[in-house]
Amino acid sequence: ELALIDQHAAHERIRFEKLKKRASDRAENGYSQSLLIPEAVAFLSENRIRLEQRLPVLEKIGFEAEIFGDDKLLFRSVPSEWGN
Repeated sequence: ELALIDQHAAHERIRFEKLKKRASDRAENGYSQSLLIPEAVAFLSENRIRLEQRLPVLEKIGFEAEIFGDDKLLFRSVPSEWGN
């Protein structure tokens, strides 16, 4: 038998599973890592309300994020499992 594994996809899956476990454990004992330079991510302005509703979920799993301007989400910290 021969198994081919996409290492990048496998790593993403491992990170996803860690974040999912953190969310199910209520993230009481997880740590966040502050970013030296906050990362801004653009989104469509019509999605702003849905994004604002989901910010508590992001915080629960270890992200510190806030709405920045009309169409950007600013990440100030990420879960420690997120890595580099």
